[in-house]
Formats: sequence, C-alpha cells, structure tokens
Amino acid sequence: MRGFIIAISLLFYSCLADIESNFYREEPCAAKKGFCLLKNECPGELGGEWESLCGAQKSLGAVCCSNVKAQELNCFQLHNTCSEKCPQSLTIGKKGCAGDSVCCALV
Repeated sequence: MRGFIIAISLLFYSCLADIESNFYREEPCAAKKGFCLLKNECPGELGGEWESLCGAQKSLGAVCCSNVKAQELNCFQLHNTCSEKCPQSLTIGKKGCAGDSVCCALV
C-alpha cells in the first residue's frame, strides 16, 4: 500500500511540474540559450536583463529562462505544432497537445 501511495504521489507531482505557459521563443532570449516562460515556471534567480529578453510577450508575464530543460517544454515552445495527422518519424509525443493530437516536428 505504501508503494502505491508513493507511486501516485510521484505521478501527481510530475503532472504539476509540467510547464503550462505557451510563449514562443523570441530571438534575444534564444541567443542566450533561454526560453520564454512565466516567471514562476523558471527555477532559480533571474537577473535584470533576463526579464526583458521576451519583450513582445513581457506584458503577458513572459521572462527569459535559461535554467529549464527542453524536455519540460511543450510543443509550441519548442517551435513545433500539435496535429492529429503526423508522420511517425516526426512525432515527438504529446508535449501539451490536446485530445488526439500529437506534437509534430516542423522541418
């Protein structure tokens, strides 16, 4: 029973840990190897310049975060698209796509 509770707790935590914002990656942020996210989704401290590198989306709460792993990002943030029809060789998984759609790599 204890193992079951631990497994459910880990599953619940992993669902909560996913990044929910849908900001696109702006060039000034990408040049610093960062991604545009909500401030509360970025682990660690942000320096002053990092908060302004997602200028077009700043009014929506976007900041540039370099402390995040690409595996934690959703399909849109990785510059791909959600699609119900995608060749198997281009399918990346769900990555935040709704319903029957999957994340399809744009080439």
